Formats: sequence, C-alpha cells, structure tokens
Amino acid sequence: MRVMERGIIGLLILIGLAGCANLVQPGASPLDSPVATGVILHYQRVGGIGGFDETWTIEATGRVTHTGRGPGTDRQLTPDQVAQLIGALRAAQAAGLNESYIPANTCCDRFMHTLTITLDGRASTVRTLDAAPDKPAAPDEPSALTALLATLNVLLR
Repeated sequence: MRVMERGIIGLLILIGLAGCANLVQPGASPLDSPVATGVILHYQRVGGIGGFDETWTIEATGRVTHTGRGPGTDRQLTPDQVAQLIGALRAAQAAGLNESYIPANTCCDRFMHTLTITLDGRASTVRTLDAAPDKPAAPDEPSALTALLATLNVLLR
C-alpha cells in the first residue's frame, strides 16, 4: 500500500513539474530569439533616374506598409523573413554605425537611403548613398550596412 501511495505522489509531482516547463518550439532557443515590438525599421529610398521617393515602415509582426512614388507595395513578411531582417538590423546596430556614409561625390542618379532602426528601445538613423548593388558607396561604410541594404532589396521586391 505504501509503495502505491509513493508512486502516486511521485506521479503527481512529475505532472506538476511538467506543467511548469517552458515549452519552446523545436529549433527555437529563447536565448537566440530576438524580441522586438512595434516598428523596427523606417526605410526611405529617394532618387534614381525615375525620381523615386518611397518609404517602407516595417513592424516586428512582419507587416510592411509602403508609401510614395515607386514600385514598392504593402506586404506581410513571413516569420523567417522577419528573423532574417532582425538579424541584419542587429548586425548593423552592433557595427556602431555613423549617422552618415554620404560620399563627397553624390553624382548621377543614385539612391539615397535613410534607415531608422528601432530595437531594444534604441533608435538610430543612418544615411547612405548607393554606388552599385551590393557595393558600399563610401569606403568606410560597414559591411553590415551593405548587407542590410541587400537584405532589404530582396525582402521588399
């Protein structure tokens, strides 16, 4: 009889402990998952031969709102795309970006990019001018900023 009581008590303890467990989806780690809320990026692209002036506002939910003159559209990013974007945003913030990477020569139908990144309660704005796809405009432009612009080029097309 005592063995049965101990077994039942042990089972109840296990059930109680299982109820306290923090369930995580397979492949996800709470330490690796960035927590972001609200607007995470405000991105404006101005210029080009077509005289574009577009702005995208991207929320942590993946909601993308587009305004302005250009080929962009409103859309919804997938969770994987949001994770990719947040990773690129975090890498850019970690690079310690300057406010501007505008080169002395701003000639010839290039795009001016203004990005306001808001993560972890910190907002930072950076401006750059493109030279060519996937190439920095200024020699001191961090590769993380170039990579972020390349990521946006893929996600917002």
